[in-house]
Amino acid sequence: MRIRKLLCLVLAAAIMCTSLPAMGVQAQEVQTKQVGQEMAALDADGGNGVFEIEDGMLVGYKGAGGDVVIPDGVTAIDSAVFEDCSNLTSVTMPDSVTFIGSEAFKGCSSLTSVKMSNSVAYIDVEAFGDCSSLINVVIPNSVETIEYWAFQGCSSLESITIPDSVIEIGWGAFRYCSNLANVTIPDNVTTIGGLAFDGTPWLESQRGKNPLVVINNVLIDAQTASGSVVIPDGITCIGESSFRGCNLENITIPKSVTRIGEGAFFLSSLTSIVIPEGVTCIEKDVFNKSSLADITIPNSVTSIGERAFYSCSNLSSITLPESVIHIGGEAFFSCDGLTSVTILGNVTELKNNVFTFCRSLASITIPDSVTNIDSTVFSETLWLENERTKNPLVCINHILYDGTTASGNVVIPEGVTHIGESAFEDCSSLTGVTIPDSVTNIGYAAFRGCDSLTSVIIPAGVAVIEDHVFWGCSNLAGIIISGNVTQIGYGIFFGTPWLKGERAKNPLVCINHILHDGVTASGNVVIPEGVIAIGNGAFRACEGLTDITIPESVTDIRNDAFYGCSNLTNVVIPESVAAIGDYAFSDCHKDFVMQVYAGSYAETYAKNNGIPYRYVEGSVHTHSYQSQITI
Repeated sequence: MRIRKLLCLVLAAAIMCTSLPAMGVQAQEVQTKQVGQEMAALDADGGNGVFEIEDGMLVGYKGAGGDVVIPDGVTAIDSAVFEDCSNLTSVTMPDSVTFIGSEAFKGCSSLTSVKMSNSVAYIDVEAFGDCSSLINVVIPNSVETIEYWAFQGCSSLESITIPDSVIEIGWGAFRYCSNLANVTIPDNVTTIGGLAFDGTPWLESQRGKNPLVVINNVLIDAQTASGSVVIPDGITCIGESSFRGCNLENITIPKSVTRIGEGAFFLSSLTSIVIPEGVTCIEKDVFNKSSLADITIPNSVTSIGERAFYSCSNLSSITLPESVIHIGGEAFFSCDGLTSVTILGNVTELKNNVFTFCRSLASITIPDSVTNIDSTVFSETLWLENERTKNPLVCINHILYDGTTASGNVVIPEGVTHIGESAFEDCSSLTGVTIPDSVTNIGYAAFRGCDSLTSVIIPAGVAVIEDHVFWGCSNLAGIIISGNVTQIGYGIFFGTPWLKGERAKNPLVCINHILHDGVTASGNVVIPEGVIAIGNGAFRACEGLTDITIPESVTDIRNDAFYGCSNLTNVVIPESVAAIGDYAFSDCHKDFVMQVYAGSYAETYAKNNGIPYRYVEGSVHTHSYQSQITI
């Protein structure tokens, strides 16, 4: 991340040193030292402005190309510094460089030679991608990781020697290096990403010797294999994308295999497989869009990755053993032929479209351990249709999962503890609802868009009302909220007559000592004593707000509280505030300054988030401090 532009830092430091003599001595020393270091780096090229360097990182290059020697003292090359520099022909790095950032030299079409630092430990994503003239590069024995696509498309590269220090070669690292015929890989490399050498003469040569290409007991490629395949004993890993698109009928996997990498059988014609004991995870996309119809999963597997069985339309049933505790998003998405699922393990949540569009899914066994279910998990399944027919209020493990087909005045049964995400969303026939005391949480958008709902009582058991719960309930005028609600989400009453009426009484709408809404306030606003929290997005995009006074009773300023208050220039944060959420003061006025007490939580927050601040008068120090200078 770029910390600041040097010229701005130098200018700001000079102004502060001359106009603010009261600045603490320690702060002066720290800043003077930083400026000295950064000026030294700036002058490393003789002061001609070719290199832009910040805190030892090369962040910009303004030269004409040719043979470039990076100044000594540079420790890192930032992302995209030389990207598409078509006149760059060679690069020499000093041994001080330890990191080469993503796309640092990407698309340097005339670059033929690179002399890397002997200290580089990490070559980031696409660092040399599409350097089509690169023929000479020596990877030093300090490099541990070559990230994905690092040398992809280096079509002139003919040979590469991976040093002993490297332990990981990323996905597609040398993909489409169309002249790469000679590759030396040491025994220390333990991870080779999918398609790392795809489209190279070297890989074609290896396939000619054996369709199962194995490096250091990792099967890295088998795309030319077909029919019945037996993986030899001793192989420990079936690599990422190794059988991608392969015309495969069945496969025998030895007990030595402990990992099957991401996308290993993606788009393959594999129909059946027995996963050996020892494999602990079915990684993401492993069988995505394959022809898989039958699978045996051992009791060693604890996790099913994202999209692991995505669109496996031939899969009819599956049993997840007791060992499985996690099922990733879209794991079985659009498995059209899937009719039965049994989950035996202590899975705690079903999220992100796990069974969405499994149109034939009629039977599912869900363990009692499941306490969190996303609204779309069973969308477009036969199971959900059948459950709605039995009862329009579909409940799973005390969660009211779906009520979108309910109508009239609905009574939620006692024992339900959680009204799920979007449970009644857009249920236009819902006119009333009775919520039992057993409910403790009302989930995201639970009643959003229920435009016939006129009144609701939130009972004493409810502690949390999540974002958007009653958003757009255009006839909701009567609301009673118990005093036990402590968490109130963003926008829960937007578009309701109730909120309109409350704003008319007072632009600062408070619920249980939480300032929930103030977006219609303007000018200099004083929050009343007794408010303990400023809620999520309470003043979001309140352009009329110019100044705010926060009382000592406030301890918590929540996410997005003042986000987008484009005319807010100043706020005093009392010492009582112990928490400030994400983006609470983002996109305020360009001259926004936070006033804080020395040593307070607010001071730390301002420093960590690059917010300009100054100390409250009489608070130990009296100077102002620009915590992050940007242009």
